[in-house]
Amino acid sequence: MKTSFLASLILLTSWITLPAQLPDADDILRTARYVTTLNSTSLKGTLRKEQQKTPIALFLIENQGIEFQVFEKEQWKKFQLKLDDDKYELFEGVGTKIKRFDNQKITAPIMDTDLTYEDLAMSFLYWPNGTVVGEESLGIGRDAWKVQLVNPKAVGRYKTVEVWVHKKSGALMQIYGYQADGKCIKIFKVTEIMRVGGGEYSLKTMKVQSYGEDGRTIGITSLEFEKPQAEKPQGLR
Repeated sequence: MKTSFLASLILLTSWITLPAQLPDADDILRTARYVTTLNSTSLKGTLRKEQQKTPIALFLIENQGIEFQVFEKEQWKKFQLKLDDDKYELFEGVGTKIKRFDNQKITAPIMDTDLTYEDLAMSFLYWPNGTVVGEESLGIGRDAWKVQLVNPKAVGRYKTVEVWVHKKSGALMQIYGYQADGKCIKIFKVTEIMRVGGGEYSLKTMKVQSYGEDGRTIGITSLEFEKPQAEKPQGLR
């Protein structure tokens, strides 16, 4: 399966041998987009901001892509990414009705949280001409390559993005998004992972933090996933 942003955050399954010198940014991002051949996987959890809790479900569909579901107004709404090596397509829908995603909504928040549809799509993983600026340790066993990317189009809120990719697994560990004036407006951090069986690891919690023009925190949202059970999440499937 060729997968992308959340899959590389979700499953830390692949052991990758990287050269001693700085690798090519496109190679790192290609790995971060799909990591390895994955089996179909499903998770359920919560999108949390302050006292607001929203049920969510995530499906990684072999040879198809990713489906993210949010329970809103008594129904499950879905957001799909159909993926390939160097491109993606976005769709949305309720029930069995699916249509192409309206790009005018790409920067809209999901359920008034700090997570937007732009964040879900993470199209910056497809931006060309990235630069590997070095390597950093994000903690014990969390050595990462740091990649800097510049938005080639005037689309979305991010002009530049810094991405930290785990050296051993190829998974995204940390992301900083900057607007055109160089101010950081959002940070994503994987804060906890969990073992889900078969030697695989999965994202358990991720924190999304938004910043205002003055650099102060204006919102914090958490993605929290439960350890998978035998049954699949209760959603559209």
